[in-house]
Amino acid sequence: MSRLKVTFEIQALKLHIEGDRDAVHEVTGALQQQMGNLIGVPQALVDGQTVQPGEKNVTPTEIVTETIKRKTKRGRKPKADPVEVPALELQHDAEKWGNPLQNWTTAQKSIWLLFLVEQQNLGSEMSAAQIEATFNKHFRHANRIYRRYVTRDLTKEKGHLVGEDTGKEPTAWYLTQAGKEYAQTLVTEAKGATESV
Repeated sequence: MSRLKVTFEIQALKLHIEGDRDAVHEVTGALQQQMGNLIGVPQALVDGQTVQPGEKNVTPTEIVTETIKRKTKRGRKPKADPVEVPALELQHDAEKWGNPLQNWTTAQKSIWLLFLVEQQNLGSEMSAAQIEATFNKHFRHANRIYRRYVTRDLTKEKGHLVGEDTGKEPTAWYLTQAGKEYAQTLVTEAKGATESV
């Protein structure tokens, strides 16, 4: 019996696989076959075979790419420029009505102003734009208010402290009886703050 000595050494083996996860099984099988071919070389020498087994290509045959659908931005309608509404001309008497407080909410400032305008016989209804313009002209020191917040906050009080006349364009706000009573408490609060200054 003839003796045979085989030394099998792999130095600096690096394995780099790139592709889709779907191809992992195929690539793993091809690598196993390649490693098996390396180990099978001594057996082929002993049996007298000189033909090396063919190498299998381990590169994935097909790379599947999915197209990513991107949502297209819908064009927003440009907002119409806000219509400038003239402010009402008030004859404000701070001793009688007080001054609005900076820490009041937009709803409180609006209700106080609606009451003040009605008491001066300038009308009983105002649009959000008119409330904004009038308040900011005469009472800017109490912090500006904005019509979008006037609408938002008065809508929360609709049916209780205020009513909305939707028959007008733009809609107009007015005080209910409960709103007038609440406005009186705001006047008292505003007068108290004015006197303490």
